[in-house]
Amino acid sequence: MQPISVWWSPTGHSIPPGRRSADPRRVWSGPAEPAARPHVRQELPLVLASLSTTDFPGQQQTLQNILDAAAEMPIRLVLTTGPAVDPAALNPPPNAEVHQYIPHRDVLPRCSAVVGHGGHSTTVQALAHGLPMIIIPMHPLLDQPMVGKAVAASGVGVVLPKNASPEKISTTLARILEDSTYAAAAGVIAERLADGRGTARAADAILDRIR
Repeated sequence: MQPISVWWSPTGHSIPPGRRSADPRRVWSGPAEPAARPHVRQELPLVLASLSTTDFPGQQQTLQNILDAAAEMPIRLVLTTGPAVDPAALNPPPNAEVHQYIPHRDVLPRCSAVVGHGGHSTTVQALAHGLPMIIIPMHPLLDQPMVGKAVAASGVGVVLPKNASPEKISTTLARILEDSTYAAAAGVIAERLADGRGTARAADAILDRIR
């Protein structure tokens, strides 16, 4: 029996869902994430910000910079810290709320953009909802910079360093919210990812080879 490679990429660009690559042993499955929920339009743009659940050096300051960036913007910000940072250690502006935990899939349908660190789950869920992104990797030697590069190369978002100033974050966030090309690129990827059938496709591809 020939070996099979069942895979997905963070942006889903390499192989359309349900189709095989030029190599018949290679099948694009899509991610094992829940299906995206329908978008619910908000009066003000809602932005989700979430960095790693691991406390990397400088992460608390990056979270505070994101909060400070939102302070003067006409948006609402929902920021989650996970166990890495105590929400009480942060100083949110009036247009932001900070939670240690809130299910992202409950927030994403109302969002217009996401600020993340390049973690696979949040990134793919954001893309499945067709949302432009700012990626702020927290560690240079993990996969976060690679995910950020894939997002930027797909025209979906922008990568910033973790020491980016509030002004730089604010300017970049305004750009991805106002420039419709980012949302349009995210919408193309969402068509590939939104149905949540990555696990089923992988199982079907494997069964096709062993029957």
